[in-house]
Amino acid sequence: MDWMWLLLLPVGYLLFIVLNQQATTQHKEIRARLERQETQLRRIAEHLGIPPDESHLAAVQDQLRSGRKIAAIKAYRDATGVGLADAKRAVERIEQGLPPT
Repeated sequence: MDWMWLLLLPVGYLLFIVLNQQATTQHKEIRARLERQETQLRRIAEHLGIPPDESHLAAVQDQLRSGRKIAAIKAYRDATGVGLADAKRAVERIEQGLPPT
């Protein structure tokens, strides 16, 4: 009877891998959909002339003053939900004294 558990162990492991991979794929799909919706919302707000909420810029500027550019990019991403490339561009603009967008 103990040998049956040895046969079931690899099956359980494979099942775990498949389910974990499905969850990861779903997470990526949800994240991509959320990023598209945030981009659309930002464009609508720009079109309507609604100024962006820039309360998150204080944390970004604090990180930049401390010389921590990567932390500033992460703070910007966390606050805005934009992708890495967009956050990097925005933080570089903030460094130059320009608006992030």
